Amino acid sequence: MRTRDAALVGFCQAFSAIFHGFSRSGNTISVGLFTGLSRRASAEFSFLLSIPTILAAAAAENVSALRNHAAPLDAGAWPVYLLGMAAAGVVGYLAVATLLRLVVAMRLLPFVLYTAALGLFLVVRSA
Repeated sequence: MRTRDAALVGFCQAFSAIFHGFSRSGNTISVGLFTGLSRRASAEFSFLLSIPTILAAAAAENVSALRNHAAPLDAGAWPVYLLGMAAAGVVGYLAVATLLRLVVAMRLLPFVLYTAALGLFLVVRSA
């Protein structure tokens, strides 16, 4: 992957975040394919780009939760909290692995049509 290609994929991810109705994954995978990446490399790069966003959102949610409670979690709540984090991590990993296999194995046209129709519906509905 060339620096120019990575920058183009990153720009499309930012575009998708700013303009609602566009699929971040769909845009970044499609642009990766247009730049010459394989399906697998394009999908892997797209999912890797989501890691900083997911971590930032998790940190923001945790800070917000701690600020909105008068006292920090009591000692008995930590095991449940950590178990929930572990379960979310495992399910997230399995979901990404499954989606990665689907992207590599399937054609992307059904996904493109689905996200285009959903995006159009949401734009029209919000107007």
